[in-house]
Amino acid sequence: MRIRPLAVVSDLHCNSYVGLYPPDVELKLEMGGMYVQNKYQAWLWVNFLDFCKAVPNDAVVEINGDVFQGIKPFRDSALITVSATDQLRIAQRVIKPLLARASRIYVVRGTDFHDGVIGADIEMFAEAIGAEQDADTGQYSRWELTHRHGKTLFHFTHHVSSAPVYPSTPMARAMKEAKEAFVDDDLPIPDVMIRSHIHTYRKFIDRNRWFIITPAWQLQTGYSYKVAPRKLPSIGGLIFDVNGEQVTWREKLYPLPKPQITTSR
Repeated sequence: MRIRPLAVVSDLHCNSYVGLYPPDVELKLEMGGMYVQNKYQAWLWVNFLDFCKAVPNDAVVEINGDVFQGIKPFRDSALITVSATDQLRIAQRVIKPLLARASRIYVVRGTDFHDGVIGADIEMFAEAIGAEQDADTGQYSRWELTHRHGKTLFHFTHHVSSAPVYPSTPMARAMKEAKEAFVDDDLPIPDVMIRSHIHTYRKFIDRNRWFIITPAWQLQTGYSYKVAPRKLPSIGGLIFDVNGEQVTWREKLYPLPKPQITTSR
């Protein structure tokens, strides 16, 4: 039996000056002002549309957190609008090209700072786009998703482990934690573990099990320039194909524009 492909995106950061924003939304701001797409968002949008076109028409889509930038004007000056209503409108328009390719969609929550306290904002988004409900809670978004796709068991959550229990890389820590958490036949160790949050694509294998950190759809912010000025983001998404017990994926990555080099005269 044919297994539908699985497309994964994360960290859209809608409502950020350097996050996804479509060209056909002229946002009416307070007192008659207007916001239109800037050149960095134009670059992101062209590549996002290219990714969406690469997703097969009947794919299962998983959005792995940080759909929004969040409304924190006292801590974040790079916001398009401080209206939560407008932020939701932006995100709904952004996701339309991907929804057009989806047979089913799952939404995993990101950080409270971005997606709302206890995921309140992303829950409204997930319900609005018709995401699959969690069987236990009835909610349209969730903190984690364990999903069997064909014979492959995936586990999704937004954050990468930062616990100091293991003196190793975050990916190796998460793999060890999974081996401790998934210990019985009802909850076996996943074949593929998907994380996001750090905006840098990484992959790590341990005994035929993959741990993958997804690329993002946000360029560098002032905060990222402060904490890691040369840690450039990976822009793009992932498309998984499952055939029997074999799982492969394509990373659709988009090289960042070359930085300008100034020359003394």
